[in-house]
Amino acid sequence: MFQTSRDESRTSSSQHDKNNSKELLEETLRGSLPYPMIVTPPSGGYWLDGYENESRQNSNSHQHGPTAPWRSKIECDDTAKCYRRFFLGREHSNFVGVDNELGPVLLSTKTELVGNQSHTRLLLRLKTGTVHELLPPNCANASPQTMARLVNEQLTCSSLTPVLCPQASSLIAAYDEHVLVSQFKFGVLYQRHGQITEEELFANKHTSPAFDQFLNLLGQRILLKDHKGYRGGLDTQFRQTGEQAVYQVFKEREIMFHVSTLLPFTENDPQQLQRKRHIGNDIVAIVFQETNTPFSPDMIASHFLHAFIVVQVIDPNTPNTRYKVSVTARDDVPFFGPNFPQPAIFRADSDFKEFLLTKLINAENAAYKAHKFAKLELRTRSSLLHSLCEELKEKTREFLGGEGEDTRHGDTSNGSGTGTRFIDTVSLRYYNRPW
Repeated sequence: MFQTSRDESRTSSSQHDKNNSKELLEETLRGSLPYPMIVTPPSGGYWLDGYENESRQNSNSHQHGPTAPWRSKIECDDTAKCYRRFFLGREHSNFVGVDNELGPVLLSTKTELVGNQSHTRLLLRLKTGTVHELLPPNCANASPQTMARLVNEQLTCSSLTPVLCPQASSLIAAYDEHVLVSQFKFGVLYQRHGQITEEELFANKHTSPAFDQFLNLLGQRILLKDHKGYRGGLDTQFRQTGEQAVYQVFKEREIMFHVSTLLPFTENDPQQLQRKRHIGNDIVAIVFQETNTPFSPDMIASHFLHAFIVVQVIDPNTPNTRYKVSVTARDDVPFFGPNFPQPAIFRADSDFKEFLLTKLINAENAAYKAHKFAKLELRTRSSLLHSLCEELKEKTREFLGGEGEDTRHGDTSNGSGTGTRFIDTVSLRYYNRPW
C-alpha cells in the first residue's frame, strides 16, 4: 500500500512539474526573440552549460567564432587500466580477504624502482571502488593488510590470503576493466519551432534538409538489415524498429543513435510508445532545433534520461552552417568535458563532430555517478568483486592440490573485457515500459 501511494505521489509530482514547465514554455514563446535554447524547470534540479549559459551571463557573447581552444578527451576511470598497465605480465602479488564492515578485499602489490629507491605500487579493490597508490620505501616490508590500511584506515581485516593460480591475472584484469564501456546508445530528438510537449517531439514523422545535414555529420546512415555491429537494442532482422539508423565508430567505441524520425511512426498513438521505448531508456539525448525555440529537460518523462545536449543550427545547408550548443543535466550529474569554447558556436566540420561525440560519451560516463545509477553500479561492483574473490580462493585451493569444485556461477568475470554497460542489465527490466 505504501509503495503504491509513493509511486502515485511521484507521478502526480512529475505531472505537476511538466504542467508548470509547459506554462513557462508557452510564456517564453509569447515573449520577444531570441528565445532561450533551454528553459530549466521551475522546480530546479538541472544545471546549464554552453551557449545558453553564456547568453544569460553575457548578452554580448554572440560572436562569430570560438575565442578559446578546447581539448577532446574521453573521461573514464583511470584506475580501471592500472592493473593492465603496471601489473599484468610483471612480477607482482595478489591477496584476497574479507572485512567485517567493508566486505570482500582484493589487493595487488608490486615493488618497483623509482630513482634509486624501491617503492611499492598498490591497487586496493573494495565494493566502493578501487584505490591506486605508490607507497614510500619504508613500507616495502610491511604486511599486505598493513599496506591496505595505509590507504583505507577503515579496514579491520587481520589477514589477507595470497592468490596462487595461473588464471588470476586475466580474471583480475577483466574485473577492473568491466567499467570501461565501449558501446553507447544515444537518443536524437527533432524539435520544430514552437513544439513544447513530449507528444509533439515524438510525433515528427519527417526530417528536413537541416536535420539530415546534421545527421550526416553525426554518423553514417546504415541499413539495419545489413548491420553487423552494435545494435543498441534495434532490430536488424525483422524491421520492427525501422529500416535505417545512424551509427558511428569513434575512438574504438561503437555508437548507435536512436533517431526519433527513423524509428517507426504509429498511427493513432499520440504518445508514440514505440519511439519512446528506445529514447526514454537512453541516458543522454541530443535535441536538434531547426529554428530558435525553447526546450525544457522535463518535457520528456524518463527515469533514465539524465543529460541533454541541445543543438541549434544557424544558416543550414550553406557554406556557413554553424551550430549553437548547450547542455543541461540533472543536478547530481557531475560536470563533464570537453569545455565549451566561448561562444559555444561550431562550424559544421570534423572538429565539431569530434567535440560532440566526446561530449556525449563523457555525459553518459558522468551520469553513471548520479545517485540513481551510482546505487546500481555499487550493487553490480559488489556482486562482481564477491564472485571474483570467491573464485580466486577456490582456484588457489585447486592449484595447491586441495579438493573442491569451482564455485563460480555464470560469467561473472566478464571475460570479454570492455564493452558491457552495467546499465543495460538494469534497463532491460524497464525496456518495454513507456517512460
